Amino acid sequence: MKKRILQFSAALCFLVAVACLVLLLLSRGSAKQAREDFSSLALVVKENSLSTSSSAFSQAEGETAVLPQYQALSEQNPDMIGWIQIPGTAIDYPVMYTPGDPDYYLDHNFQKEHSPSGTPFLGGECSWEPSSDNLMIFGHNMYAGHDMFTDLLFYKDRPFFEENPVFRFDTLREQQEFRVVAAFYSKVYQKTDDVFKFYQFIDAESREDFDAYLENVRALSLYDTGTAAEYGDQLVTLITCSLHENQGRFVVVAVKQQPK
Repeated sequence: MKKRILQFSAALCFLVAVACLVLLLLSRGSAKQAREDFSSLALVVKENSLSTSSSAFSQAEGETAVLPQYQALSEQNPDMIGWIQIPGTAIDYPVMYTPGDPDYYLDHNFQKEHSPSGTPFLGGECSWEPSSDNLMIFGHNMYAGHDMFTDLLFYKDRPFFEENPVFRFDTLREQQEFRVVAAFYSKVYQKTDDVFKFYQFIDAESREDFDAYLENVRALSLYDTGTAAEYGDQLVTLITCSLHENQGRFVVVAVKQQPK
């Protein structure tokens, strides 16, 4: 009897190991496919960029004109609201928005197929056109390689920030640059926790409300960026998961830079 139990246990362990291996291979295959798909989208953007400045194009064609580099993709999927690109990282992706189903792109790719990698998306609590004061963009941390928002954690190190203080988040109609205000670790708290919850700030009710938010994120920041933001400025908050604790998040808050 004991021998049979041992044999059964050994067989079960073998089957579990095989199942884990299969899941790992499928996961790697899915990640590889997602990487190739997003690389193709980035190539479309690059190839459709004009030699003339996009700002000049926008002024000539009017505020309603879609920038040429995003025209084809926006027609392919109207859920696309912009494009994010962070220098020094592999982050070079479309940003999606589905207020009727806020978490849709948590597990869907640009082609609307199921994908564990998902696609960066604007949180459903935010408004778009007109924009909320703080646009919260979510992306997966894949914990291996450089896919999705995994590289966002590069901002935990001050030297990386000093080399890459500015990133781009374009709308379909305007090229935009954002400068990092703060980078910090946080988490999703219980509703009853009496602490600062970065994800609750969407629109400033007053100058005092805006200043209090900035004071809190600067206090959490891993280093002083020296970047200022004022009431009325457009903020973007980039969010991904972190394993530093249960429900952990890594967060980068940035402010829109005015055209020079």
